[in-house]
Amino acid sequence: MAEQQRNLGGKVALITGASSGIGASTAVLFSQLGAALALTGRNEENLTKVSEECINVSKTKPLLIVGDVTNDEDVKKIVEETIKHYGRIDILINCAGILESGTIETTSLEQFDRMFNTNVRSIYHLTMLCTPYLVASKGNIVNVSSVNGIRSFPGVLAYNMTKSSVDQFTRCVALELAPKQVRCNSVNPGVVITEVHKRSGMNEEAYAAFLERSKTTHALGRPGQPEEVARTIAFLASDDASFITGANLPVDGGRHAMCPRITWPTASDSMAAAVKNLTGKVALITGASSGIGAATAVLFSKLGATLALTGRKEDNLNKVGEECSKNTSEQPLLIVGDLSNSKDIERIVDSTIKHFGKLNILVNNAGILEMGSIENTSMEQFDRMFNVNVRSMYQMTMLCTPHLISTQGNIVNISSVNGIRSFPGVLAYNMTKASVDQFTRCVALELAPKQVRCNAVNPGVIVTELQKRGGLDESAYAAFLERCKTTHALGRPGQVDEVSRAIAFLASDDASFITGASLPVDGGRHAMCPR
Repeated sequence: MAEQQRNLGGKVALITGASSGIGASTAVLFSQLGAALALTGRNEENLTKVSEECINVSKTKPLLIVGDVTNDEDVKKIVEETIKHYGRIDILINCAGILESGTIETTSLEQFDRMFNTNVRSIYHLTMLCTPYLVASKGNIVNVSSVNGIRSFPGVLAYNMTKSSVDQFTRCVALELAPKQVRCNSVNPGVVITEVHKRSGMNEEAYAAFLERSKTTHALGRPGQPEEVARTIAFLASDDASFITGANLPVDGGRHAMCPRITWPTASDSMAAAVKNLTGKVALITGASSGIGAATAVLFSKLGATLALTGRKEDNLNKVGEECSKNTSEQPLLIVGDLSNSKDIERIVDSTIKHFGKLNILVNNAGILEMGSIENTSMEQFDRMFNVNVRSMYQMTMLCTPHLISTQGNIVNISSVNGIRSFPGVLAYNMTKASVDQFTRCVALELAPKQVRCNAVNPGVIVTELQKRGGLDESAYAAFLERCKTTHALGRPGQVDEVSRAIAFLASDDASFITGASLPVDGGRHAMCPR
């Protein structure tokens, strides 16, 4: 259906980041198509100019709400004022976002936090608050993501991670709200001519060169215009897209299709743990006091590795240390710490280097799971999971990177099948694991020239305490494991030893030509998700 025929009359649309770029173009187009608008942005002067453009095309004045989406009170105010003014919300466009350049070696935690707070946390918070109104109106959501969520590009690590998280958020919310007839999709622009890159630090000359290079990095031979993205957003927000939900739609001139595809080799039966050798390697393993981390520690000790083990529970960590000591003459270094505490992370790395003088292998295993959907996962739960599952991994890897470069070592991140596929009821957890997968690919690209490898394992359901800590009682957990016989192609859940063997393979020289891989260790569960 042509744009001129599309009609958003009678719909109330809330658009964030509406003071410039894609958000501004979307506001003007929506106004032209008859929508009543609530527009929000930080720049009041620019927001007023966008409002005037909207009035020119529709004679209807939008509601303007100046606010910062990284401020929780401002987010609440945006929703409350929209409802007070219009009494409803039919369409939510999450467009606000920022970009900062940097790699695992140069992106500070302050930059990381800024991008995640703006690009991910604010979207979650705003969507959570808007969901009851969207359910009431059977409305829809369009998130503005990026081709950087679909493909991995060096030099913008944290940004890539945020956008991958937004894509997983989109798919999960789509699954959760579909029974209530609320749709959720994203657009994934390539390079679009806006101010985002210049705000990230590019001067005029560098930006001109960047746009020129876009002629070769985009299949259509040019960068895009904000209006082209706005038209796609309007389509997804309209009834023309009534049977589309959970889609990540590239609006990128074919850039996503130009990224090389690589099929990574996987471990074979001939590469049994017995033939791997980690002698002389120093390995730091997080979350080593139980589950997969504990099993990995014991296996690594059998394979000759020297170990630094960290976890929150000292008693459990001591038991794992004793088990490892049975296999090696060198006692593991045990470091009790909480990875949600930045100072503890610094202490863990400092202690490891002070004790051993080097680091060859980093296994980022620590993680938590809490259940909930967009309707019932609190911001406190969201923050806990992102702090433990994503931010701590980022900081740990950042601090370890110089030492891994010195040894030409490697990193193995413990992700989940929930990063590859979307499952209802564990929204924030899914988002964290998608972010871990993108982190893995990006760090692999960044550190490959320095001969440091980075991979992930993506377990399915493994028999550990994770789900019980996430809220399942014994009866519910038993039923959950029974159901795994039908949700996993191999007809059973996995064991921690099966995951630890995959980790050992990726950490060993047997995997010397594997980097950037996400290896499912899930009994085929990822292959059983409907296509």
